[in-house]
Amino acid sequence: MQEWDFLMLLRPKIEKVQSVNGLRRAIDSIEKKNLKSTLVQSYAVEAIAKRARELDISRMPEGLTADVRIYRLLKEGRYGNPGPVPNKSKRKSSKKRSSTKKPEILRDPKMMPNPGPCSWLGSIIEWSWVPKRGEKIAMIDDKGNAIWEPNSEWMFMWSPKYKAVVSIKRPRNMYKLAKVSRHGGAAKMFETFMARPAENMFEICVPNVPIHNLGSRAAHIVYRSDKWSAARKNTDYIHDFKATCNAKSCRSKNVYLYCGPTIEQPEVFLCFGGKLTLTERGLVF
Repeated sequence: MQEWDFLMLLRPKIEKVQSVNGLRRAIDSIEKKNLKSTLVQSYAVEAIAKRARELDISRMPEGLTADVRIYRLLKEGRYGNPGPVPNKSKRKSSKKRSSTKKPEILRDPKMMPNPGPCSWLGSIIEWSWVPKRGEKIAMIDDKGNAIWEPNSEWMFMWSPKYKAVVSIKRPRNMYKLAKVSRHGGAAKMFETFMARPAENMFEICVPNVPIHNLGSRAAHIVYRSDKWSAARKNTDYIHDFKATCNAKSCRSKNVYLYCGPTIEQPEVFLCFGGKLTLTERGLVF
């Protein structure tokens, strides 16, 4: 936790750096810290390289390899665009390239699919959607959006398998696994989003029930999370899909909300589509 706290304090300082020497001082502080967490190291290197590009110190493309090279060149006192590195090795590498599995695409599912390993990121406060004509709505806000609010804690989870938000009522009994699994990318996504290590993993059952589309598209989501908080203090966040983009060409219109089996007695919610994804900044669409 101390290393993550160090990273969270260092990042704002790096974003304000205006010179090469400032970046080198940041690199010196990272080297003196002697970080043991490879994830924290990679985030620190990424922050340095990103700021170097913003200051036009290097015009290298983004990527882990490029970030490491920028970091090393700045540390050695060499700046500018280093250009491509020739491969002098005559031997072919025997290592297979690690391919990241692409998220699967959901297209109007009729049954709740298996979301795979999910990141548990907080609690759902409110779901909202743009109602269709003639749709029966229990609650509506001043913008004409249909809304649903839980009367108990509903989990806010992210499925890397589908790039989708999954929400179920928090089970009373959740089986805690002996160790954190890295399979499926859920632990990695939790660490990216929450800015702290994944410490626990639970086994839960997502209801395998029929689901249907609510309205014409998702309007907004409100969730509560203690992300970025060293004291684990909860904060409410809202992502307004409707207000952000109402243009015909905008893919935010393609963010959909599904519910099953009925909105009167829901067991699961599923939100996906368009450019909806999850990064260290939060939900992006």
